[in-house]
Amino acid sequence: QLEEALKENPGVPLALPEEYMWQISRIPAFQARISCWSFLLNYKETATSCGVMFSEFTKIQRAVRNSQMLQKLLALILAVGNYLNGGTERGQADGFDLETLTKLDSVKDNVVQSRDARHLIFEMFFCGAQDMGQLAKESSASFYDR
Repeated sequence: QLEEALKENPGVPLALPEEYMWQISRIPAFQARISCWSFLLNYKETATSCGVMFSEFTKIQRAVRNSQMLQKLLALILAVGNYLNGGTERGQADGFDLETLTKLDSVKDNVVQSRDARHLIFEMFFCGAQDMGQLAKESSASFYDR
């Protein structure tokens, strides 16, 4: 735009900010040079930040992988899901997608409408059921309409 303005009005001098922009625009590969300098100046801070985030992610990943209680909770969810889906092609699954966890609230109790599968699962989980599979069969009867 500055170049067009100069061609249209060759005798009109540029103001100081426009003159500065005009001179800067004449430097070869100006944008690439500025990007390079910005990268170099911010590298240490960015690398430190990424390192901290990676370290936190690694701790979380290790905690999830090594959590016996999480494994038991997921096994209970699978057992309840297999019971509720018994007799269908989705019954007796070996696993489930994590997205399934967001759908647990859609499975309502036939007796108490304000309860859903999450209530059942967490009651079973926190009551410390020894035989999760058998307890899933017994406790989820009110969720299953035959």
